[in-house]
Parts: sequence; C-alpha cells; structure tokens
Amino acid sequence: MKLPRFQIFLPVSGLFLLIAATPGLSEDHTSPSPPNRQITVSVAGLRVPEKAWEHYVRAREATATRNEQQFERETEAALAIEPNFAALYVLKATHKIHEGHLEEGMEDALTARQIEPGVTWSGIALASAYNGLHRYHDAFLVLSMTRAPESTTWQAAYEMARASIGISNAEQALYWSGQTLKLAPPTCREVHILRGNALLLAQHFPDAARELRLYLVAEGPQKPHPDIERIVRSLEHQTPDVASN
Repeated sequence: MKLPRFQIFLPVSGLFLLIAATPGLSEDHTSPSPPNRQITVSVAGLRVPEKAWEHYVRAREATATRNEQQFERETEAALAIEPNFAALYVLKATHKIHEGHLEEGMEDALTARQIEPGVTWSGIALASAYNGLHRYHDAFLVLSMTRAPESTTWQAAYEMARASIGISNAEQALYWSGQTLKLAPPTCREVHILRGNALLLAQHFPDAARELRLYLVAEGPQKPHPDIERIVRSLEHQTPDVASN
C-alpha cells in the first residue's frame, strides 16, 4: 500500500506542529539514474554489459506506466546479467521509496553505494529513505557528502529541506526550501507543501498560507483537500511574524 506523500499539520492550542513528510517525491520527478549508458561516466557503469542496460531502461519505462510486474521482470533480468549493477539498485531504491517501502528502499540504496561508492543519485535516494524514516541527521550526513552534479540538483535541496524541517531548524528549512523553489520544475507542485512547512516552522503564517494556497490552486478543484483548506483558513488568521527569507 502506498503511503500518502504528505501529512501536513496538527493544530494544538492554537499553534501548528509539523508532522514529517512521507516518503518523498515520485519517480517522475526524482529521475534516480541516467536512462542510458552513454550518460554514465563511472568506470563501474561502463563495465555493465549492454544487455543489462537494456533491461534497466525497460525497468524505468515500467515505473512510468506503473507496470509492477514488468518492473520486477526487468530488474531481475538485469541483475541476472550483472549482479553488481549499482545504478539498477538506485532505481530499485527510488521505486520502493515511492511505493512507501522505506526500509527496503534504504537497503537497496546502501547496496548501490557498497557496490559503487558515490554512485549518482544514490545519496538523494538514501536521504529520501532516511527522511521518511525520521532519521533526519543521517539524511543531512549523506547529503553533505554528496558530490556535484547530484549535490546541486533541486532534489538534493528538497531532501535537505525535509531534513531541516524534521530537526526543527527553521533557518536551514527556509534556505533549502527556497532553493528548491528556484530549481524545481513548475510541474512539481509538492514544493509548495515543502515551503509551507518551512514557513510554518519559522512562524511566517501568512506566507505559509499563501504557499499552501498555491498548492491547492495547482491541484485544481478536481482534487479537493479539505484538511489543507482548513489549515489555510486558520493560518490566515494567525498574527504575522517577521518577513520570510
């Protein structure tokens, strides 16, 4: 069973407490690893047989069509050809995290890094699992050791913001959620929820309400969110704090 992407806020005595986001962005946004061998620059990746990469590409296509049986067939076939296929383990990790299987996703991400330390996108996948498991300090540690170009992506900023919110560091949450807004594609509506959480943590209630309202507008009337609507109305009546960064 898939977990909801986000749990938002719980009102307590007129204030709002943050509840951790779960479990991360969908694979449509995270793009866990390159779609073909030509983009992979690591020596380990170049050693993977072409046939295994063909199964990898079909496995990625299966995630887009939500064909679980095909995904399992293609990943098993790829690993039968090349058991030490780090990029495939990253793909498996991201897929499992998206489906809400955080522990399994974490293990696949760790396996990928054991095979090929620093394999592209493994840091973001592992940090996403850690954040979903409320291991926020571990997420910070992993992301701090991630190298470019992975470390400069909006996905890395997103997970840094999640970790910052999780440990109640308002300054870092505002910074990294701001970076996510700048870098993320317009189609990623979840960034407004992320920014709303950060602003709420910093007690910038009117700004938080505006971000959540942007999310509702982007979702459209066909996807009602009565809980978020209620929260927005409550936030709009809170006393404004200092302006957000």
